[in-house]
Amino acid sequence: MSDSTTVRDGFIAMMIHDWCKTVLNADGKWTGHQKFDPQAQGGVAFGPSDAVTGTQLRELFGAQVVEYVKKHEEIRWGAADSVVAAIGIADRVQKAMYQLQDAHGTIISERELPEVLKLRLFPYPPFYPYYGEAVTAWDPHLAAQLLRDAVYTIQTQSATLPILLAAQRPFRRFPHTTYMPHLSLELHQRFAATLFLLVNKQLRQLQAAGRPFTDLTNLHFSVITAVPDPLELFYRLRDVTAYRKATRDLRADLYKSIFQAECTALPGASAAANPFEYYTFDGLVLVYDEAQTVLDAIQASADRRHTLRSLTVEVIEYSIALNGGNYFSPRHTPEVQRFTILEQQSQVFPTTTLARCQRCNIPVAEPLPSGLCESCETLMQKPSRIKNLETVATDETGKTQRLAYVFLTLPEDLHAESARVAQLHLDRMIEDARRLRHPEDPAWADPNLPRLRPTKMGLFEYLEAVLSVESMQREIRKKKPGGVKRIAEFPRLTIYVMREGLFLEFFEILEETTAQMHLDLKIRAILCDLKTPVWSLMDRFTDHPREQERRTLVDTGGGEIVMFTDEEVKAIRDLAGWNSKAAARTQLQALVQMARKGSLEELCLEIDRRCKKGKIWNNFAEALKGYLRNLKLETSRTGDDTEFANREKRALFIKNVADLGDFKGQ
Repeated sequence: MSDSTTVRDGFIAMMIHDWCKTVLNADGKWTGHQKFDPQAQGGVAFGPSDAVTGTQLRELFGAQVVEYVKKHEEIRWGAADSVVAAIGIADRVQKAMYQLQDAHGTIISERELPEVLKLRLFPYPPFYPYYGEAVTAWDPHLAAQLLRDAVYTIQTQSATLPILLAAQRPFRRFPHTTYMPHLSLELHQRFAATLFLLVNKQLRQLQAAGRPFTDLTNLHFSVITAVPDPLELFYRLRDVTAYRKATRDLRADLYKSIFQAECTALPGASAAANPFEYYTFDGLVLVYDEAQTVLDAIQASADRRHTLRSLTVEVIEYSIALNGGNYFSPRHTPEVQRFTILEQQSQVFPTTTLARCQRCNIPVAEPLPSGLCESCETLMQKPSRIKNLETVATDETGKTQRLAYVFLTLPEDLHAESARVAQLHLDRMIEDARRLRHPEDPAWADPNLPRLRPTKMGLFEYLEAVLSVESMQREIRKKKPGGVKRIAEFPRLTIYVMREGLFLEFFEILEETTAQMHLDLKIRAILCDLKTPVWSLMDRFTDHPREQERRTLVDTGGGEIVMFTDEEVKAIRDLAGWNSKAAARTQLQALVQMARKGSLEELCLEIDRRCKKGKIWNNFAEALKGYLRNLKLETSRTGDDTEFANREKRALFIKNVADLGDFKGQ
């Protein structure tokens, strides 16, 4: 068997080695999962007609892969084969990194778990995801279906890397460890496979130097997150496809210069299916053992392509000490290193010049006839499937509408946020076990029941959060209307743009799709004219707001920046969703003009007058007046400025109801 074949088989083994944890016996436990044979495990959900058998798995993956799976928990430093040694080391290293903590932050082993948790929590394992609905206790039949789905994915296609990654997705809803219900089986297997490649590479280097495997005393690697400047490229090009193309090019450059050589043994590996990458949209989240090599490659790509002038980069370094088969990691929380990578050309300015590029505003010695710098000129000449702003704003009839920008943000420190949510999930696990599983058990009634805390290193919580953000973004992709365009999809920021007529429909889709996101997600929107210079406002919207409002709408239609709160956005959606006969569009448009001229009482009087004439439904009129009276009004200004701002807010409130609803013209 060739070296590439054994590496391939070792990698596949690590990608599937715990699949049979979804095989639960009559007691709701997984036992003997390393046998890789549901029947040998006593799986209650695998009858004769719907069985997944050990023979079937052997035929699907090959005898060598199954043999590796069966021995993945064995550590053999003396093995002559680096693949065999790397499999055991990768599995044990990852387990050591969990570093479970008690309520006081003391690291404890699985053996030190409180007896009440050890004996009573393990059956029918729970799972509390970062994105999705919680499972308080997995049913054996539903758990078995995850395995069937994964096997079916491989059977109908092949065991190439893209298919292996797709087959992992069902396991994003199932725990790897019963007392860590926020960490998925998918992440465990993908990360184990990544570690396998890194460990095998280092063992082969030792082998080539004639040194024993025991000389590998420390395993070093980093998690590298790189995200482009959120608006700089879009501002320069006004092209909503800009980030997709720029990040695709960056990803291709990195794969060619670094990862292609690492993946020669993996069929189907590519820039789009990279075993070292954990996020596949408009940012990079990589696990690799040579961080500086990655940073240098990012710099080289930025300098060569001129598209991404700046990227924010986070690097977290991890070091795992290997000590004669006992694996442990440093007893401290690794620090996040944050810095910016800048394209070299954008930092070299003429010593004296008044000329500036009309797109990016950098100084230029002599602008081109187009008024652009050389970099922007090159970008503007590239052919594009452009969905530019004029195209986005135009409806099916050719009429140009206002634009709506929608921002989905997560906290800047996604590491801390992922740990916060993990703690909530661990606490909920204990509470649900007390309330749902053991309501009559006095041991669970103890108010001092031990509290578990997230992993000390926080690595898995962060990667789990990243995978969950991608799942949410993927779900939005499936459901959004075609006229809604993606400007950027980053790990902590997502930006969409659309014509105003699609805003309400898309907002309802967002409400449904993001309802199960347990991270602190905020949704903010801007409604503006096509030519409105909203760049400075948009720049502020890429930051995560501190206020408690989950949804905020800003309208610039009257020349003023008017902000609507979460409850006010709900009110607009409520009124816009009324029957089309509740009010004619012309009636609402007339009320917009009235709102700009008169006080609240005068506006309500006008609504009553039109209602009495039968032009507005009574119930609709009462609801409209109630919402107008509850609007959060401006208080920071004085005199006429305050009254003008409040009138404008009432006018834009009614205008949004008219524009977003399906009201008839007359």
